[in-house]
Amino acid sequence: MQLIMRQASSVVLWLFTWPYHWTFKYYTLFPIKHIATVAAENNKSKIIKVIHTWRISKESELQFVKVASTVAAAAVIGVFSWPSVSESLWVAQAFWYMTLLLSIWAIILSSQQHTFLESMPLLIEASPKEDVEQNLKAILSAPTLTGADAEQLGTTTKYPVNWNMVYIWQCPTMLMSYSWATFMIALTLHVLKPFIRREPWGDSSKIAVCYVIVGGTTTLNFAWCSFWSYRSARKPWDKRHSAAPKTINTQVQDPGSGDSTGIAEADDAVTAAKGATATS
Repeated sequence: MQLIMRQASSVVLWLFTWPYHWTFKYYTLFPIKHIATVAAENNKSKIIKVIHTWRISKESELQFVKVASTVAAAAVIGVFSWPSVSESLWVAQAFWYMTLLLSIWAIILSSQQHTFLESMPLLIEASPKEDVEQNLKAILSAPTLTGADAEQLGTTTKYPVNWNMVYIWQCPTMLMSYSWATFMIALTLHVLKPFIRREPWGDSSKIAVCYVIVGGTTTLNFAWCSFWSYRSARKPWDKRHSAAPKTINTQVQDPGSGDSTGIAEADDAVTAAKGATATS
């Protein structure tokens, strides 16, 4: 039953993130799981290192999102100047307006998160425990678990992955990806209008045929390149962090429960993790 539920949740997650699934996994989900696992080891140097790597990657991602969303907004604004748009399907026009709305919010949210990251204290070896805690709370969740709470939730770490924080950190990329997806859907509906409305064969129909051929070919090319590029990166990552599921429970934690008790309280979790590893 648990296997079926796990597979079902994976399918739902893929359907929700299909325009950017691999980006979501390798830039948000896997790094956050890795940070939670390292946090349970109570090794300050390792924690600082993984947080520093995550911040650099996330800032780069947010910068890309701002640029790509700006281009999407500019593209759809340019589309509205086409004389043929007024004669297009209402669905296509609706998708273009959705593109504009999604891209604007992607720019706003990515700028907000980038500013938030800039306000977080930079970590060095001499950084106080409070600064490390602040970074962990921002990435994972505000509360940490006491030993009794961790045992009750069935996790060996006091920093369980909070899916609310996973959603928050991936949201700018989600909005940007959906903005481009809706743009392409609208463009396809607009070009295929002669077939949809069953208009007589003419220049518009010829253009639609060329669009289908070139568009289908480039889409397959994109899918092929994306699949093999991320597949080549998957195995090294999975090998490095194959122990992550054994040391962390990724179930949702209520952000409003519990108080932060500091990194030093992870000793019991580390001991439990070592005992579980020795037993297995």
